[in-house]
Amino acid sequence: MAATTRLASGFRVEQIRKVQSRGRHVRNVFQLFIRTIVATFSLSSPYLPCLSFVMMQYSLQNEFYGIETSVAFANFAYFNIVMKQDYIGGQHWATVALEILNQAPPSSITVRVNWIIHGLVMVWSVPLKETKRKLFDAYQLGMKIGAFSASMYPLCFCSRIALLEGENLTLLSQSVTLDLKMMAKYNLP
Repeated sequence: MAATTRLASGFRVEQIRKVQSRGRHVRNVFQLFIRTIVATFSLSSPYLPCLSFVMMQYSLQNEFYGIETSVAFANFAYFNIVMKQDYIGGQHWATVALEILNQAPPSSITVRVNWIIHGLVMVWSVPLKETKRKLFDAYQLGMKIGAFSASMYPLCFCSRIALLEGENLTLLSQSVTLDLKMMAKYNLP
């Protein structure tokens, strides 16, 4: 994390506004990183932070800020909070990830990154109602574009926030039951 932090310290948000078109090779490298990160996440692998840091370093060194890299920036934001208790740094990198997302068409990556940013990073500084709304928006986007598996993460976090907000348990139970039926319908874990 220290090497990534050092490299990232020279990075300016303005740099991502001038997204540069890179060759197919660089994009393919990032798509491989994404598949590996998703696999390590779903397996609860301890290597997830390392892969995210390597991906972010590669992005910064090659000045490639495509939608694929937003996953690395979002994970870096989260790991700033978890590993360093650096909430300001986490918010900064979450904002960078959102800036990257705003430059690309919606995809399952958009849904996953919004879940990481709003469910794991911004939740520490944004009111829960707003967080829940952003997560529900990510869920709806995922369902609209057919990213059913990615949509379940923000939906589950919406239910958790509803519990924290003191929502009526009967209503929450009905909502979670509907969520579970939807997961079963799409054959999701």
